[in-house]
Amino acid sequence: MKKTLLSALAFLIIVTSCRKDDVIKPEDKPDAKLIKAMDEYKAELTGAEFGWKGYLMPDGGGVYSFLFKFDENERVRMISDIDPSFEDEEFESSYRLKATQRPSLFFDTYSYIHVLADPDIANGGSYGTGQYSDFEFAFVSVKEDTIVLDGNFNHSKMILIKSKSKAESDNFMRNISAVTGTFAKLKTYFKRTTINGVEYELKLKAATKTISLNYLDGDILKSHSSLFYIDGNNVVLVDPLVNGSTVINQIENISYSSTGFINGSVNGGNIEIREAISPLKIDANAAITFYNNIPSRGYYVADEGFTIDGVADSLRLTSITNFGFLLFWPKYGTSGGVNYDLLGFVISTSTANTLSYGPAFRTPTFSADGSRITFPYFGLLGSVPATYSARVTATRQLFADVDGFYVVPMGTDEYDLVSVKDARAWMSFY
Repeated sequence: MKKTLLSALAFLIIVTSCRKDDVIKPEDKPDAKLIKAMDEYKAELTGAEFGWKGYLMPDGGGVYSFLFKFDENERVRMISDIDPSFEDEEFESSYRLKATQRPSLFFDTYSYIHVLADPDIANGGSYGTGQYSDFEFAFVSVKEDTIVLDGNFNHSKMILIKSKSKAESDNFMRNISAVTGTFAKLKTYFKRTTINGVEYELKLKAATKTISLNYLDGDILKSHSSLFYIDGNNVVLVDPLVNGSTVINQIENISYSSTGFINGSVNGGNIEIREAISPLKIDANAAITFYNNIPSRGYYVADEGFTIDGVADSLRLTSITNFGFLLFWPKYGTSGGVNYDLLGFVISTSTANTLSYGPAFRTPTFSADGSRITFPYFGLLGSVPATYSARVTATRQLFADVDGFYVVPMGTDEYDLVSVKDARAWMSFY
């Protein structure tokens, strides 16, 4: 009996000891840890005296910039470059932190950030879907002065960078315009710079916030494309370029020289970005591929007219009443035994897109080395309103330039046509 009691006592002591060790402290319970994390996230958001510079990358493409100021009462004020009017007029709405599957930041009343996800507003996306963007974001990381967020529905990425001064916040939108304006001062399509002894061809598209860097590896042309955002006077690559031991994360300290080039620095080394009038390497197949490998719908689309000397839609086609887009339709028709292509002006209304008028061109000619395409003018189809006759004529004259165009592949069924004469006029088709 004594032995049995001793055994039972020993078992009780062991059980009691185990239970004592397994007791979870209140602060270690999952709910408590989650509440603590949410409090820390809120403190981080509201503790930024001068706000947060936000860079939103929707699944539909592009980068959109915001300046956010979060307060303790779950109110947020913001400006954005989505629309020019949003840059000057601060909008206030509400936010909240919520634990879903991951701790998340919700913009829970309609604001500028909702515009990109609004199915009734295309903003470069599609009606019914918008830009496949988000307004509810999970916290991915908080490191130093940077917060990385991931959209809960469309997985849009958003980066928040703490603003360090009132001047930095006040000049946030102006700096974005200044940097993109600096690149526009170079009048040619092709731009070159040298980094660590390697020559790069650089292209920056302000509208889509994309930057491309081409370079030669032996005789092979390699290309790297990335979204970018502008922080101060720096262009930051979302996807850095890696070329051997060289890693290009950003181009810093951008400024324009009065002698006609852009100053900057990469990894502490000074660079100059200069105009060029020809590609780094000729693509001998691009022109014929552009003409013969037509998209399945039968034609290419251009959202606007020619960019000339860095000025987008220089001939103001998009200001034509109800202008929808330009289309280039190879092998459109035959007249008098002559096959012709069409550069058509499409007029869009709420009920239909109508191919209304446009210049026609004979079957193009190609240079012997395959680098250039030329469009001989054939005639005009349709009736051009007198008000817009000068714009249509100017577009036709540029398209029929006898020197023709370099064809630069930009992606699947996407091409830029660049004036061979001086590379100071170009148009993008997709």
